[in-house]
Amino acid sequence: MIVTTWNNGSYNSSGSGYGVRISKLNRAEFFNESWDKVVIHIGEVENTVDIHINNTFWGKCPELRSIEIGKYLIKKGLNTWEKGNPHRVLLIHKHNNEFILKVDN
Repeated sequence: MIVTTWNNGSYNSSGSGYGVRISKLNRAEFFNESWDKVVIHIGEVENTVDIHINNTFWGKCPELRSIEIGKYLIKKGLNTWEKGNPHRVLLIHKHNNEFILKVDN
């Protein structure tokens, strides 16, 4: 699925405040409300992070937020963008609550 980059407005060089935003359609199709967390393999299978799913994810804030996602976006040069024009990246559903996040080159 295609997801968009997200930032809380700080564009912090440490990677904090970053994540990816999931569309409501993709959220309904690929995510389960019974999950407490998702496992994201970032770029490489070895670079894995568990991300807690907050109740706000099912409401108005469908983002998966992680400093590790931020570090990956910075590494790929996708850490800034014009307002209203976030980058598009791939979030591949592996199985159950596991996904792979990668930049489509």
